[in-house]
Parts: sequence; structure tokens; C-alpha cells
Amino acid sequence: MAGVVPEAERRRLTAAADYRPPNPAHHAGFAGAVRALAHFLDVPMAAVALVDNCRLRLEAAVGIDRRYLPRSWALMPTLLDSDRAIVIGHAVVQPAFSHHPLRVGAWAAAPLRTPSGEVIGAVFGADHRPRQFTSSQVAILEAVAGLVMAELTARRQYVQSEPAVRHFEWLMRDASDTVVVLDADGDVIWRSPGLDRLLGLLGQGDIRPVDVPSLLHEDDMPLVAGSVTVAMARPGITGPVEFRMAHGDGSWRTMEAVFTNCFDSPQVGGVVVYLRDVTERRRYADVLAAEAGVLTAIARRAPLGEVLRGIGKMVEEHAPGCTLVIDADRAGPEALSVSRPQGRPTTPAEQQVLDVASSLVALAYERQAAAHEWSAALLAGAADADRQAGIVSRAEVVQQLGPVLGRAGAKGDKVAVLVIDLDRFKEVNERLGHEGGDQVLPMVTTRIRDVVRPMDMVARVGGDEYVVVCEGLIGELEAIGLCERINVALAEPLLVGRAEIRITASIGIAMTHGEDDHPEALLRDADAALYTAKQRGRARFEVFNESRRREARARRDLDSELERALESGELRVWLQPEIELATGNLIGFEALVRWQHPERGLLAPGEFIPQAERSGLIDRVGGWVLQEACHYGRQWRDEHPGHPFVVAVNLSVRQLGEAGLIARVAAALEESGLPADALCLELTESALMDDADLSLSVLRALKRLGVRLAIDDFGTGYSSLAYLRRFPIDAVKIDRSFVSGLGSRAEDDAIVTAVLGLTSALGLTCIAEGVEQPTQRDELIRLGCGAAQGFLFSPPRPAHEILLSASPL
Repeated sequence: MAGVVPEAERRRLTAAADYRPPNPAHHAGFAGAVRALAHFLDVPMAAVALVDNCRLRLEAAVGIDRRYLPRSWALMPTLLDSDRAIVIGHAVVQPAFSHHPLRVGAWAAAPLRTPSGEVIGAVFGADHRPRQFTSSQVAILEAVAGLVMAELTARRQYVQSEPAVRHFEWLMRDASDTVVVLDADGDVIWRSPGLDRLLGLLGQGDIRPVDVPSLLHEDDMPLVAGSVTVAMARPGITGPVEFRMAHGDGSWRTMEAVFTNCFDSPQVGGVVVYLRDVTERRRYADVLAAEAGVLTAIARRAPLGEVLRGIGKMVEEHAPGCTLVIDADRAGPEALSVSRPQGRPTTPAEQQVLDVASSLVALAYERQAAAHEWSAALLAGAADADRQAGIVSRAEVVQQLGPVLGRAGAKGDKVAVLVIDLDRFKEVNERLGHEGGDQVLPMVTTRIRDVVRPMDMVARVGGDEYVVVCEGLIGELEAIGLCERINVALAEPLLVGRAEIRITASIGIAMTHGEDDHPEALLRDADAALYTAKQRGRARFEVFNESRRREARARRDLDSELERALESGELRVWLQPEIELATGNLIGFEALVRWQHPERGLLAPGEFIPQAERSGLIDRVGGWVLQEACHYGRQWRDEHPGHPFVVAVNLSVRQLGEAGLIARVAAALEESGLPADALCLELTESALMDDADLSLSVLRALKRLGVRLAIDDFGTGYSSLAYLRRFPIDAVKIDRSFVSGLGSRAEDDAIVTAVLGLTSALGLTCIAEGVEQPTQRDELIRLGCGAAQGFLFSPPRPAHEILLSASPL
């Protein structure tokens, strides 16, 4: 006779079944969360798993080709009774892992706990080798578990929603003017009168018969057909997708379409296609992209001829019939002239392009003159100063490394390149002053040279960065031994005057591997390994192995794809409403970026923003989001006069240090016409505290523009009351990790109460993030919180969809 199932287990299984939607496609979104988790934990295996009788069902996984795992594996019984994550750094000594089929050496997991308290599964990551996980990585793990649970909860609420609410949703969507409905065969079964107006078709009264697919541009037909196929097979929303359609005036208009699968609605029974003419927006975006490309060339001091050719190309592409003519016998902006089309006046759009081109030419000549002065000063003194300080350039290291690789290749030896960066050396300069720091660096150089081999090359290539080239090695272990000797040597205190200084270093190691070995690649790989060492806690070394080589290639590919995405308009702005809790009224939106990848589908920020920050592309991505958000904010205000909505845009630490940030914000406001006080820029505590003095000066400059400023994810960083009073902040956003525990965890209640008291005393607005349950909303109202955002009110939605809606909620 089968044993009686314990009551707690029965409740757990019931809850797990309740939170598992019947359609497996609903779990497709977890794949992105699992990939992000594997990346941040730096593990080859990661998964989202839900309990299913005596086993775990993997809803999404990376590096695991199984659908089910026994629940007895991986300490899962212990985790199912835990409130927090469990981490095992040396799993091989644990009985639960001794015969593990996945060869687990280290394991970290966080429970998936429902609002009612049942643990229905886990999010976990695992490595084949023993290792430690940092506190930041554990926090990320728990955050991913929270996001997965939030997604499960939201989808459960949607599936179980009342039929009347679902019917109302379809009625609201059908109220749109420009709509086409497709049946299961892809045929048009209904189209709204707005389509005729949109495309300039005849017959403003009755809708005349027309073959809508015949209006598609031939080159765009495969794209539209593919989008329809995907929409037929996948519940929910597909798109947006851009394509061209013929207009009644003979021109081609660029359309943006969103496909919504409504087969489960008896009121619709098909795929609803929402159309919007984005021709002018696309033209404007293309001009902005071309302008940005020229500005980038100017900023990187490209030759003047290259810059002028870029301006000429912009004119020819975006002002048809106009040509930029440059007189080689003249100097300065006066050398520029424009040949205009014969027989017709210049259109306003063409004149806009010509005005931009004129400004760019003037700027290019101005920067060229400044660059000549800078180069002359550099040649006059800077090189000699570096020589005296013992600094050589990376170009010189590359030049010396070439012959070394040639000799090693002929002999079959290995070469290691070590990039060494002193940890937190800025603190040394702050303590001793720059003169004291300059005394420390020669001591560090001496210690490194004392422990390397006589034939190894040691070069200081920057303020506190070194490169060591080791020739004639047998293998990786020799390079690792050298790193250990360097760290031991640097661990001994240094005496500067009467001050005792302790120095640690992070080291990245790159070894020749016989395929495409060249100096630039080795230095780049060593830099990547150094970055990993810094991320994992500093005072350590990391080897750039084949796994990291694949990751580096993937990052470079991602950089190229992201640059293409910026140029081809694949990025999208989504908006999440912010609500006044006392009234339920809409008070603003937070702008969020998504990437409509042509192959991988819709990508969340976590799948590309971290790499954009590492590569420096965040400046362009953030600038684009800022411009789009300002335009959407202005459009919403125009359509809802009398309602002073605020649009919030996130700034990264890289953007905060960007020299042109203030000018970029001012330009976005001016171009969009959005009032400055309708824009709120959000920064995390860690971004502000990375360089508090710089942050203060930048924030004060932004306040002079009139924009609002907010601290995002408050409570997760390390800012103090003194700094919070020092910064010109208008609002604070309570992190979702504290909101999720309201009413169930006393410590979260205490933290939120303290934050609300602090912000009230300082006269700041307080907004709670991640509100998902009515109980959380009610508790926030009871505690006196003024505003909130979260899935309880609305998930993030495409900006164009919100603007088309009668209400964003």
C-alpha cells in the first residue's frame, strides 16, 4: 500500500500544479533568466525547476540535457524547507553529490516560494569544479529566483482571470482604429476603416475590397509571413515588426505591426494585427543615427577627410537630390557648399538634414584645430614624462611581443601574458596624495621584477597597471606559480614615510594556444581574465581558458550585433506605469529597453546591457533610450493635457562619467519638447558612490537643467544618510527585494518603514518597486508610501502599445 502523503507535501504539489500553466510555451521566457544566471554565476549549468511528485521538472536549463531530476539530488529536500539560498562550495564531500550524474563540484540554489509560503521549486547553478560563490552572486541568484516567482505568479493570475475581465481586454483592443484580423489560414477576415485612411486608399465611407497582402513590399513579404507564422503558434504578443506597404500616393510607407494571438477568445478567434505608420519616425531615427556616426568619428579624432565623407554620405542618403560639395582649395567650414535638386524647392525634411550637415562640418573643423594643439603638446612633453616614470605604451608592448611569439612558435614553447592591476589604488592616492602614490609605484615595480625570471619582460603601461611577458614556458602551471609569487611579494606592507601601505593585485593570464596567436589578441584575452578576477573579488588571478575564449568571442559577437541593432532600429522602449497609491492615478512611466533580436526574439536588458557597459556601447544605447523616452513622454503629455506625467530613464555608472552627458540630456529635452521637470533620471546607489565627488558635480549640473533625480534600487547599495542628504535627489525607489517580504518578513517591514521615515524627513518622494500582490499594496498604503509600480498594476509594455491604448493599465 502506498504511503500517505504528508499534508505539507500535498500542499506543495497542489501549489506547484497551480503555478504551472498548461501550455509549455508559457515557460519560454525562463530561458533568458537561466542564461543570465549562468553568466553572472560563471557556471556551465543553471536551471529553473518545479517539483513534480518525486522528481524535479526542469522548465528551463543551460548545460543540462535532462527534463527531470530526482528530488533527492542536490540537497533539494533541505532547500524545500529553506527561506534563503543554499551554497555548497565543495560539493564532492557532500553525500548528496558523491555520485551525482551531473558531476557537480559546486552548487548554489534559491527556493521558489509562493506568496502563501509553499516552496514549489528552485533556481540553481552548478559548476563541475569546487569553487566559492561571492555574496553578490548569491544576491543575484536570489534576485533571479524572485523574478521567476514573480513571472509564475503573474502568469497564474492571467490564466485564472475572470472571463469578464478577459472580454473587456479584447473589447479595448478592438477599439483601435488601425486593425487587421487574420484567421488560422492567414487570410484577412476583418479590417478597420482606419487602415484605408492610414494607407490613403479610396472609399472613406464603406471599406472597399482590397487585397491587403498585395500592398506589401516584395522584399518584406518573408518577414511578415514569418511573423504571422510565429504569432499563429505562440500565445500572447509578437513584434513589433517593421515593413513597407504601398500608399495611395504611390510612395512606400514604413509600418510597425504588433501581432496578438487571440484564438482563445470567442469574441475574436484570430490574430489581431495593430498597424502604425512610423515612416517619419524611421526617417528621423535614420538621420539621428547618421549624425551619431559622424559625431563618433569626430570624437575618436578620425581624419578630417573621413569625417567629411561621412557627412556627404548622410546628405546623399537622407536629402535625395542634394550633394555635399567640398572645395579642396579653401579651408574651414566655408569650403562647404551644397548642390540642390534642380526644378523643385528643398523640402523641410531635406533642409533639416542640410542644417545638421552644416553644424557637423563646423564642429569637425573646430575639433581638428583643437586636436593639432593637443598633439603638439603631447609630443613636446608627455612622452618624456612617461619615460621618466618608467611607463611604456601598450603599442610598444605589442611591438616587443611580436618577435617573442615568433621564437616561441618555432620552438613549440608557450608564452604567457600577465596583465596586473593594483586593487583600489585610488584609495592609496586619497590617503597619501598623488606624490605618495608616485612613491609606491616604483616599490611595486621592484617587487614584481624581483620575483619574475630574469628573461621575463616587465612593463608598466599605465598609472597602476603592469604587463609581464613570460617566454619559454612549458605550460599554464608555471604562469600560475609566477602569479602566486607576485601576490605573496605584494602582500608585504610597504613603508611610505611613516605610513604602512598594503597592496593587493588582480591578475589576468593569457597563454598562447597555437591558433591565431598574435600580440593584440593575447593582451585582449589577458584583459578579459583580469576583468573576471576583479569581478570575483580582487586580490586573485584568473586564467583565460578555452571556455572564456568562447565567451569572449560571444561577447565580441554580441557587441557587433548590438552595434547593428542600434543602426537598424532593433531596440525598443517599453514603459511601466508608476501609480499614486492613495488614488490609483497614473503619475508617470519608467522607460525600459528591450532588444527585438532577429534570431533570438525579444531580449531583456540583462541579456545585453552588462556587455554594453563593459564594451562602452552603453553610451549609445542609453542615449538612444533617453531620446526615445523623451519623445514618448512628450507624445503622452500632448494626448493627455492637464496631466503632468513624468517619464523616468535609468543612467548607468558609465553614462554618469560620460563627458557629454549634460549636453545629451539637454539636447534630448530640446528635440522632444518635453519639459525638463517631466524627466526623471534614475541612478543606483553603487553608481553614485563609485566616485561621489564626480557624481555630485554631475547631479548638480543636471539639476540646473531642471530634471528630476532619483536613487533606484534603494537599500541594495552602500550609501549613507550623509550622502543622501548631500546629493540633490528628488525621489527614492525602494528595491523590490524589500517590497516582496512586506507582511511576511518582519525585517522587510522594518526596512521599508525606516526608508519611508527617512525620505519623509528629507522631503523626498518614495516609490516602491515590484508590487505584485494586493497585500503589498495595502501594507505600503498603511505605512504611508506615496507611489508604486509593479505587475499588480501593469507589467512593462511596448511604448507604442501604451500610447495607442485608452489607458496604460
